[in-house]
Amino acid sequence: MRLPGIAGQHAIASATVVWVGVAAGRVLVTAPALVVAAALVGGGWAIRRWWPVGLGIALAVATVVGAVSVPDRPPDLSSLTGPVDLTVRVVREPYGAEGPFVAVPTAVAYRDGTAVAWRGPPIAVRDGNVVVGDVVQVVGTLSPRRGRLRGVEVAGVVTARRIAVVGSAADPIVRAGNLVRARVRAVLGSGRPDDTLLSGFLIGDVAAMSDLDQEAMRRSGLTHLVAVSGSNVAMFLAAWWVLTFPLAIRPRARAVIGLLGLAVFCATTRWEPSVMRASVMAALMLVGPIVGVGIDAWTALGSAVAIVLLAAPALSSSVGFQLSVAATAGIIAVARTHRGIVGAVRTTVEAAVAAQAAVVPLLLVHFGTVPLLSPIANLLAAPFATAGTALGAAAAATGWSPLRTAARVPANAVLEIARVASGWPQLDLAGVAAVAAGGLAATRRALRPAVLVAAVGVFALSGPFAIGAPKLPTVGFLDIGQGDAIVLQDPGGAVVAVDGGSDPVVWHDALDRRGITRIDLLVVTHGDIDHVGGLRGVFDHLPVGVVWYPDEPDLGDVLEGLIADATGRGIPAVPAPVGTAVSMGAFRIDVLGPRRRYLAQNDGSVVLWVEVAGRSVFLGGDIEAVAQRELPPLRPDVLLVPHHGSMTSDLRWLAETVGPLAVVSVGAGNPYGHPRREVLDTLAAAGAEVRMTMDEGDIIVPFP
Repeated sequence: MRLPGIAGQHAIASATVVWVGVAAGRVLVTAPALVVAAALVGGGWAIRRWWPVGLGIALAVATVVGAVSVPDRPPDLSSLTGPVDLTVRVVREPYGAEGPFVAVPTAVAYRDGTAVAWRGPPIAVRDGNVVVGDVVQVVGTLSPRRGRLRGVEVAGVVTARRIAVVGSAADPIVRAGNLVRARVRAVLGSGRPDDTLLSGFLIGDVAAMSDLDQEAMRRSGLTHLVAVSGSNVAMFLAAWWVLTFPLAIRPRARAVIGLLGLAVFCATTRWEPSVMRASVMAALMLVGPIVGVGIDAWTALGSAVAIVLLAAPALSSSVGFQLSVAATAGIIAVARTHRGIVGAVRTTVEAAVAAQAAVVPLLLVHFGTVPLLSPIANLLAAPFATAGTALGAAAAATGWSPLRTAARVPANAVLEIARVASGWPQLDLAGVAAVAAGGLAATRRALRPAVLVAAVGVFALSGPFAIGAPKLPTVGFLDIGQGDAIVLQDPGGAVVAVDGGSDPVVWHDALDRRGITRIDLLVVTHGDIDHVGGLRGVFDHLPVGVVWYPDEPDLGDVLEGLIADATGRGIPAVPAPVGTAVSMGAFRIDVLGPRRRYLAQNDGSVVLWVEVAGRSVFLGGDIEAVAQRELPPLRPDVLLVPHHGSMTSDLRWLAETVGPLAVVSVGAGNPYGHPRREVLDTLAAAGAEVRMTMDEGDIIVPFP
């Protein structure tokens, strides 16, 4: 392990003191921190040592800076609630194609022609096609609503009726950053997963990346690849110096041009925490030799942390900044260069393991789990990420489509690695402790075989292959919060999925619990977000045989996008064949509805009658009273209560239809009041056992 020298020790100590001071100041515990600072100064003066004095001064300054950086209390917006006409400056642009942006009113807000002085935090504005630095006139309705948006404290939200850009960024660095971002988005803004990942490699913009892919990157330990940090800064500087040749021949000129490039890169990546840390470290490395000061990696890291926190105290609580600093420290601690191809692999593995080990405590605190095999995923993905970044940068610079096509190949490789590795074991605190104990035991030669056998056993019993196909046919009502998600599993491996809730990550986690890695038939009952939202991006992660959807004119944007995606990939997507039946393994599936076109979208839900092992299951989506009354008389063994138990059901129909078991797929604390007490009472009075996913989690019904 490479320990810091004297200069590095001083820098790390200073960074630690500054971090503590800034954090103390921001949570308004300035008095104790200042007392400690005074004690350090006094003690150092008494013993005639300079370092306690320096640390005391640093602590005092950092505490004051932290306290001053706390936003003012939000102004009283009661007089401004309602229609407003504002002139604002954009400080955070929208995340993705739609969404609010953060803006600071430049001087005054107007209501009914009366000027009101603005003091306090920024506001959020919905919605607009703007970029950082734009000066915008906003006409809309203001609602006082304090909160945080993309790390920024906001005092209220304006729902805009009209937005007009009246000026662009005055800062030339910000303008240059906007131009770079616009160029990357123009070349790589197709919305394809691989183009989105390339955009993440280059400028950290993953707004268009699906929730599933972002979760896969996190669970595989590859999120840092789109965090834009040290390696990206190094590649950018190299390209920057090539572009500015021959101005950057002389060392001083190269340093100045490099500093200018770093400023542009920070603006391009929107001052992401990891970029700020890496850029300041690079700047110190550039300036140090020019002024005759030798700066090693530890000194650069400690100094960079102190400088960044004093300039942006809010980063003291940033998870991204914490992870970036910890990972960098881990890499520096083991940094060695080995020769040859095997040596290069060894260097990569050592760096990945060191970075992973350094961030384990933070991952446990913030996310609760740690990807066990992240170093392997990083070893596999690193060369593809490097190639994708280089080719993507060349494609963005030249606009040459063959380069973009070439860049997509390594980007797709990284995505596939992330998707596969996301199913590898995740460790909680107990798991981390067990691995650490196993590592210590493996240092004793006699225990190594036992440790190896235990490791193989744990791996084999974890992940998506932990459950596999059930021994009996089952119908599972998955706990995905508010919404429906049902899976029919056959011992032979056949899988039918009906709806997917609202959140893709939650739905895929539920599938993982059941060991599902493919879907033969995917049925979408209708276009409500709590039924179809979780299916976004499904074809990137699971093989799907056929898609059924309701034959209705208005399916909603999400369902129509899903159908278009399936068709584009050659996956059959057809209206559910009403009046016919198909067999899937042990299941016979009859399509009972929709029997006609309905005024209400819910009544147009696909209605399924499932028979298995001599018993029956009714799945009716969100059908309401009108469609319920038009169905033939039914008496299923298992009834999925339509529309999550809302009062849109015909209570008489429910009482006449429900059999021994009624299942309500519903999320706790939903704003709709589901399920209604009258519905539950009706089911109970009919003699049915009522079970709810919000109470039990996954409800799995076997059919022996």
